[in-house]
Amino acid sequence: MKINTNNFNQEKFTIYFLLFLVYIITFYPLTKVGFTVGDDIDLYTETCKGHWGHVVGNWPFLQGRFYFFISRYIQTVPYLIDNPIYFDLTYILPIVASFVLFSTLIQRVFKSNSITLLTAILLSSSFQIIGFHSITTAYPFFFTTGFCFILASLHFFISFFDLKKKKYLYISAILMFIATLFYETFMMYYLVFFMVAIWKNEVFSIRTKENYLKTLKNIFPFIIGGLIYLIAYFSFQYFYPPKYAGASLSDDLTIGGLFSTATLMSKLSFPLQVFYEYNGLLFKHTMSLDGIFKTYRMDLVVLVQGLIIMVLTYYALNKYKNIKYIHLLWGFLLGICLVYIPLLIVSSSSHYYLQNWHSYVPTFFSFFGYSLSLLMVLFALLNLVSFSKPLRIIFQVFVCVLFFWVNTLTQASNRAVANDMETSNIRFEMADYAIKQEVIPNFSTTTPICFEQAHNTTSYMGQWVTKQYFSWKDFFVKQVGKKYNFIDNYERFVEKNSTQDKVWVCFFKQASKTNDAIMYFAGLKGVDLPQKQNEIICDTIIVLYHSPFKTFNVSIASQNAWDTVSINNLYINSFGNYHSNNIAVSTKEGHKSSIFRITGKNLIASTLSISNVLNDTQTLYTKSSIILTEQERIDDIKTEIKNNPAWYKSIVEKAKKENKSVEEVLKNDAKWMYDNEKK
Repeated sequence: MKINTNNFNQEKFTIYFLLFLVYIITFYPLTKVGFTVGDDIDLYTETCKGHWGHVVGNWPFLQGRFYFFISRYIQTVPYLIDNPIYFDLTYILPIVASFVLFSTLIQRVFKSNSITLLTAILLSSSFQIIGFHSITTAYPFFFTTGFCFILASLHFFISFFDLKKKKYLYISAILMFIATLFYETFMMYYLVFFMVAIWKNEVFSIRTKENYLKTLKNIFPFIIGGLIYLIAYFSFQYFYPPKYAGASLSDDLTIGGLFSTATLMSKLSFPLQVFYEYNGLLFKHTMSLDGIFKTYRMDLVVLVQGLIIMVLTYYALNKYKNIKYIHLLWGFLLGICLVYIPLLIVSSSSHYYLQNWHSYVPTFFSFFGYSLSLLMVLFALLNLVSFSKPLRIIFQVFVCVLFFWVNTLTQASNRAVANDMETSNIRFEMADYAIKQEVIPNFSTTTPICFEQAHNTTSYMGQWVTKQYFSWKDFFVKQVGKKYNFIDNYERFVEKNSTQDKVWVCFFKQASKTNDAIMYFAGLKGVDLPQKQNEIICDTIIVLYHSPFKTFNVSIASQNAWDTVSINNLYINSFGNYHSNNIAVSTKEGHKSSIFRITGKNLIASTLSISNVLNDTQTLYTKSSIILTEQERIDDIKTEIKNNPAWYKSIVEKAKKENKSVEEVLKNDAKWMYDNEKK
């Protein structure tokens, strides 16, 4: 069978393929983000059996938002399946869809492939992971999906004018009405439909009564939808006045103050602002030995992405054919409108008005407005230099280098922000691992555990995630489906459990530059609990060390010089009341944490530290406290033998002596060691 390749466009395929690579690289850091605001993790904990009634709860009445009866359930979509791939898809795909829908809208408005391509390039190269309450990291799926409904509605509205089919008008109006059920701010986008109707009906050039009536008729379904929404919204607020300041107008509102607030709130949607705002994170997370961030030290992938963007940018600029300045001016003004339209309602509320917010939920939507305005300025300048071919080439090269630089700094910032947020989420992963693996002896739902220090993190952006509504008890109802005896406050924990035979207190310490972290549980009698957690003296500590290093140094102090300390029943070196040793822990495949038990008399729990810099003591070899299968432990012993040159040499010599293969002798000796461990 002969394949017909006549319709295959190699040039178009190459452009799409390169754009696809650029977008993959741009959005990959989002896979590290996880939970960034208390609202998200609270909603996550509610999406489990017995808690679904709390998803809506009193939220509609507290905030005066009738649509919460519907939208709160839509917000749970990313958490319906507890799977990281599913979460990432629901989080990232709506953002990608908004980029595609906006770029294709530009194509339909300007009928220019070069402007469309450069729009797609600019959106990708200047997309910033903002953090905090920005929807680039918070409220996954929900607001971005609502925005996609608006963009899809605009597509249908334009199709109505192009194809003269009424059904597209009604579909457009329905989609827009649905979008407003996601967020009242989306009401402002009705203005965009009014602008499109004016443009398509050429109201400024055909100034007749018939044309005015025709334009009004075109937007009548949107007027009806908007009125229905406003009646429902304010009627509900009349009976249930909002207790949330963000849903009520400021008392001292002025036009100047409104636009000042909106302008500041749009700040982080302008290109490179995250780099200037959070460049400290670049130095915090850089792994260079001098601790200094340099662009030439960036990931090769990002630099390759920058080169691809340069090639695509030059291609787009080279294909550009001059567009009338008046059209570029209208595009610029539309872009400015798109900057402010999503921000005006939020900026007028008493919670945000003149409060110096640099970013919030609708800031992301302003990004599209800034992108459009900047592109219009760029193409106006390209028009100006087009009279001279050499001058145009110089300008095109300058723009390509500029795009490369913007992309490089933006991607560096995005990776730093994503790494910072990933650091915050390590504690959830470790706590989840500890409870599901039942690392604490005789663990049950009644075992008292204090999780106050599990709220700690070295993350700058994630430090407030668990300090809003979150509780570790609710978190594990979601994770395991059981109610445990967990308390988040140490003072309350002491009051409640002072008579318990055995209690456990969680400690958490974390590196600031890498994801290395220690979570450990000190076990003691309830009566021995001191007033301050850092004064705990105990005899048993269960340690989880999250790190790619599996050989490390463990140190801890005790009260007395004669105290002895052991790790997994192996005595460690003592120097007065200071105890330290190198240990190598074999772990179960797929498990990221090394787990071991420290026992001894009068252990000062807060002094426990782990270093990847070894001292000159002999390394003790032990296995993780997680129970391994027989074959997994034998494989671990074989690895330990191979990693010990002297030991492995004896295996080779033994194989020669017994006339057997090295692998057979290695397996037999590992099996013999395993059998002896069990005795």
